[in-house]
Amino acid sequence: MTSVSIRPIANNGYYLLMTASGDIQQAAGLRAILNLLVPLNTLLVGASAALLPLLAEVQRSSGRAELAAVTHRMVAFVLVGAVIFAAIIVGFSGRLLGMVYGSQFVQFAPALQAASLLPALWGVVVVYRTSIRAMGEAFDLFKVYFYALVPVGITLMVVMSRGGASRAVIGVVITQLLIASGFIYRFIAITRGGVRFSFVKANTSKMLLLPVYVFVGLLARLWPRSRKLWVFGRKSGFGEGPLRVLLEVRARHPDFRVVWVAQNDKDLAAARHAGVECVLRSSLAGFLATLRAGVIVITHGLGDISRPAAPGAKIIQLWHGTPLKLISLDSPSTYSFGRSLVARAMGRLMLVPYRAAFRAPHAYVAASELSAQRFVTAFGLPRKRILVTGDPRCDCLFASDPELSRKLARRTLAKLWGVETLPETILMYAPTWRDGEVDPGVPGPAEIGCLAKMCDETGACLIIRSHPWGFGADALHLQQEIPASIRFLPSSLVSDVTPLLHAVDGLITDYSAIAIDYSLLERPIYFFAPDLATYVATRGLYEPYEVFTNEDWCSHWYEVISQILHDMSGAGTYAKRCDRTRAIKRRHHAFHDGRAASRLNRPGFRGGYLV
Repeated sequence: MTSVSIRPIANNGYYLLMTASGDIQQAAGLRAILNLLVPLNTLLVGASAALLPLLAEVQRSSGRAELAAVTHRMVAFVLVGAVIFAAIIVGFSGRLLGMVYGSQFVQFAPALQAASLLPALWGVVVVYRTSIRAMGEAFDLFKVYFYALVPVGITLMVVMSRGGASRAVIGVVITQLLIASGFIYRFIAITRGGVRFSFVKANTSKMLLLPVYVFVGLLARLWPRSRKLWVFGRKSGFGEGPLRVLLEVRARHPDFRVVWVAQNDKDLAAARHAGVECVLRSSLAGFLATLRAGVIVITHGLGDISRPAAPGAKIIQLWHGTPLKLISLDSPSTYSFGRSLVARAMGRLMLVPYRAAFRAPHAYVAASELSAQRFVTAFGLPRKRILVTGDPRCDCLFASDPELSRKLARRTLAKLWGVETLPETILMYAPTWRDGEVDPGVPGPAEIGCLAKMCDETGACLIIRSHPWGFGADALHLQQEIPASIRFLPSSLVSDVTPLLHAVDGLITDYSAIAIDYSLLERPIYFFAPDLATYVATRGLYEPYEVFTNEDWCSHWYEVISQILHDMSGAGTYAKRCDRTRAIKRRHHAFHDGRAASRLNRPGFRGGYLV
């Protein structure tokens, strides 16, 4: 057997490698096994063509939740059939091989028994793959195959093909298992797109994709990069610090190419509307832009851009807020997998890639020396890696004409909501994210009634701006409509809220960094922490809450309402509250000139980043 005709099926690479290494007998055995299963694979592919329009109709008429239910039922049906098939193959593998190919192939019965798992995996892949296509998420198909085959499948093909047909089949099964797992993960991620972010889910995803990051990361370090190509990204959407730096770089270096890496289509549209070149993070263009960039500017982590392609570039980490709550290595929730013993052990293991990721940026940017010292422990870095330039996202809070900035911000809010005018006084409630847990500050029907009454009495409007990964209007569980004096400003409506703070006359928050940003406006802040003891015990703060708030904070909405009414009555408490805000400003902002983005790029600035 010196020449063999190979059918174009997946996993022929094993057969080619065996033939190339001279093991013709084992190669023939592997071909015989795979050829027995090819008709099933062909039938499944044909079934997917028939299923696609049916699943697309379910998606169109009933939505993704119903599509998910139908898909899972189909998978269960496929697995039942596959188990029956596998049982038959295991019981009659030797006889089947002898009957079809001759007695000399009976020796490959163990390999055929192992291969009996393949139809089940193929079936799972076909069903989930077809459902993903029905939802119009075609690029996800390529990503799953790429991540499974490039770092793992090729390696198994090379290593296990030399161990004979049985080991080669095991390699095939493992590769198909990875592909099936990838499709299951992507399907669940897509159909549960409304589920809020949590560190447990994020860490699980990173652990599964770790081989991909390592493999592609090594290639990225060898790829030639352009000093004049800068890419910018932000997990929460278009805007904030990266946009301020992008505009500064574009103005200072017109010969540079600056590209925004968008998280989704909405982000992409916002960047294009602003006249900024942009690419989708999950696209090939996003991968190539990151791979070729000489400089990368981010706020959350390497997930802001195409993570695997980042190694080798100069990375500037702006971070996404001045920390009051413990972050990163200082907070165990960052590398959490859960509370069980095994989950805690995995969490400790996850510290290794986390520490490596935190060391990847060439520089971190801090608003003050106090923030820089917190970054030292949070990211496990020497102090010299942290630049105190001011926070670029806060540059827009400095205005030569504050009253004009307030009018423009109010006009933008009115346009977003489609109203002609807004009340004279605007309050905003902006809580922090609680790692995917339920926010105890969500106002119930009684609190909503009291807040609406307060707004009516004072002629004010209350904006609820939950964290981008926090709760929305659906979390209020109200039987009646939300009063007109209470409005939501979710990240889906506007991703960059900082410029709109000019319109806010008073801020209600808990442990969020927005309090430190807002302090630059020197207006009153009402601290509302209904879960202080629990939050300190589970997440933790860098300083006692009593110190940060000057012992002036509330644990119930009724206390917040009382403070606001008291301040609006003309009592001296309003001036005292503004004095506390100014104290926060002095502690947490080293610069008060709105030139942080400029300082970050200015040659000669001590510790600044030079292009």
